Amino acid sequence: MFGVVFRGHPDMKRIPMCELSRISDRLTSVASMGMECGAFTVFLCMMKAREYIGDVIEFTTGARMTASYIRIGGVRADLHPDFRAALEKAVRETRREALDYGLEDLLQ
Repeated sequence: MFGVVFRGHPDMKRIPMCELSRISDRLTSVASMGMECGAFTVFLCMMKAREYIGDVIEFTTGARMTASYIRIGGVRADLHPDFRAALEKAVRETRREALDYGLEDLLQ
């Protein structure tokens, strides 16, 4: 249509990055709520988990603050070829941290 050629489906790149940002924001919210309630252990666990997610975002976009990565109609660049492996590592490490801190209920 109108001579526009699409190179891959942009939602397959945009949605995972948006979800990672959303998860990172939720982890920060839970961490601060735990801190307000006096649960320093929850704060430490959630902030570590947030760092793992931040590492994946930075690995993919080149920065932790990604205001310019998502654009109208797509994203600035493709996902890194090792994106899946980095994401799996982040999920694995987050689960391990939660189990180490005895926060199994947060994983359900």
